[in-house]
Amino acid sequence: MTTNNRRLLSTLVVLATILCSSTLLASDIQRIHITSIYPTGGPTSGSTRVTVRGEEIFDNPLYPTPQCRFGLSSPTPGTYVKCTPRPIYKERSSVEVKNMTCIQCEHSPASEMADIVPLSVSMTGDFIDSGNSAPFNYYKPPAITKALPRHGLGSGKTNVTVTGEGFFDTQEDLLCGFGARIVKAEFISNTEVKCVSPAAEVTQNHGIPFGVTLNDQQYTTPSVTYYYYDDPFLSAPVPYRIPTTGGVSVELWGQFFDPYDEFVGIVKKGTAYVQVAGYKLDVEILSDTRAKFIVPPSEKTIQVPVILTLNDQQYSNPVYIEYYRPPHVSTLSPRLGPVRGGTVVSVVGSGFDPDQPVQCRFGDKVIEGVLVSVNEIHCTSPKVTNPGYVDLAISQKESEWSAGDTTFLYYENPTLKSINPTCGPTTGYTQIGVWGENFIEFKPGMIKCVFGGKLYMDAVMFNSTYLECDSPPVLNESNVVIDDKWTYDVEISLNGPDDKYGPALQFDYYTQPKIHSLTPNSGFTIGGSVITIKRDEKHGAFDQAGTCKVMVRFSTFESATIPLASSDKTGNAEEDGTVVSKTYKGREYTYVEVDPYYNEDEIVINAPDITIGETCYQTLPEEVTVNVALNGQQFTDEHAKADWNAGFIFMEPPT
Repeated sequence: MTTNNRRLLSTLVVLATILCSSTLLASDIQRIHITSIYPTGGPTSGSTRVTVRGEEIFDNPLYPTPQCRFGLSSPTPGTYVKCTPRPIYKERSSVEVKNMTCIQCEHSPASEMADIVPLSVSMTGDFIDSGNSAPFNYYKPPAITKALPRHGLGSGKTNVTVTGEGFFDTQEDLLCGFGARIVKAEFISNTEVKCVSPAAEVTQNHGIPFGVTLNDQQYTTPSVTYYYYDDPFLSAPVPYRIPTTGGVSVELWGQFFDPYDEFVGIVKKGTAYVQVAGYKLDVEILSDTRAKFIVPPSEKTIQVPVILTLNDQQYSNPVYIEYYRPPHVSTLSPRLGPVRGGTVVSVVGSGFDPDQPVQCRFGDKVIEGVLVSVNEIHCTSPKVTNPGYVDLAISQKESEWSAGDTTFLYYENPTLKSINPTCGPTTGYTQIGVWGENFIEFKPGMIKCVFGGKLYMDAVMFNSTYLECDSPPVLNESNVVIDDKWTYDVEISLNGPDDKYGPALQFDYYTQPKIHSLTPNSGFTIGGSVITIKRDEKHGAFDQAGTCKVMVRFSTFESATIPLASSDKTGNAEEDGTVVSKTYKGREYTYVEVDPYYNEDEIVINAPDITIGETCYQTLPEEVTVNVALNGQQFTDEHAKADWNAGFIFMEPPT
């Protein structure tokens, strides 16, 4: 009996059963024999649509809703569909006709775990007509962590490497989806697959979803965005003539470098390059029509192609650059100057032509240079608006500029605000603090303090507003002040003798004094003794024109700044002073607290209190040294007690 006759007989039996109200026996049903299912598996999340092919399946009007059962789960509804004898895969051309009936299981139920379960179908719904089952593979849904590159030409053929987890080889069903376009994927491992992008119908102005499926149906979620773009087109490199030393920044002009806003962020993450003479180089995408890269060196004067890729695979049309042999520049001196211009820069190198004029280029400003010799050219920096580094290049032929590490730094004109101290001894080496703005040091040792326009002293820069330097000595070999000059203007220089900045601040010199005597030369540890310090008249007075900050030091105890004597004083320190009292170790003491002062020959001051609580800071009795400074810094270095019996002894007060 033929299959069709059997089906007809089965239908007649069913009708007769209904008409006669008799019971249908299972032995009278032709059982369904499954020959194949497609797809053979789906994710544990469920919702896989499965087409079941088999014998004894036909569109039975008595049972319009066939049932499907996955393992031990509850049955799910199916649908009768026309189908081909075999599955038609996405990439297989077929002329097979849909001449048979299949059951399409609409939604596989979710599974708690990855497993292989039996899939059976029934037209009657009670599965008494199920003759066999087919294995259905529940697998953990795969996931993508990244796809590289995420963009390619609209013409396709971009090799995309997909990394993730949960991949396995499902042969024809392992696919990549580029929007609505599907291509076969290559299985590499359970964490990697590869596929080649198909051509796009149009290059869109936004990304399309990209994913991987293991069953030609359910794709990885969430999807990755993939971008199609038009072929980038190069029109010209600017400049196109390049020195063989390389290192020159070249702009590529063209179009389709940055098709849309979403895309540029992807391109800038390490997939855009240029290829020049065998070098693969980073490129910066500036806009849809501009890109920039640094040209490599070349050993030969040749013409070489430049090509651009946005995805590290597919390259643009070529444009060409020409290498030429430039003049060689070895050093620049100085390598920095103010924005006001006027810095004469010595450019030292080789290969300079004595019969050709010279041009110097500071950034984009070109000026005439001066040929000093075949090895040296002088370039005077032009005025610019903004500080910063610029390339300095020289040329003796049109469009042929030197290149290399020849940067020149423009800086803001520094200004001075104050110095401290403002005076020092003629022996020099006063440590001067200098405050101002826009201080800069190109390299160690270049920044200087300039005294009188010609005496240069090394400076140490702490930040852009503060530096320190020492004053120069101004005595000749005979210990006489040079040119009898006691006042000097102080400026700073950042890059050499032709570069000085102010406004000039005044620094005064004085002759260092010497102490002749102390009266009295002893006193109590609680302080208060009124002491008169006399100077040696053979040396400098205390009130010289250059004096700026008089201080007295008892060992390590320094006084506050002492003022010059005023005319309203009686001349008797104790009469001009104030009686004060002090308690020490339970006893009260009184003394006269004077207003300290100095004049030409003497300094009057109270001895300091050297006690700490109820004890002295050092073992007693103790004779300490007394020194005087006229600038608050450089104290007389002769110990008074050694030469003039003017040491001072601290004693415990009587009890």
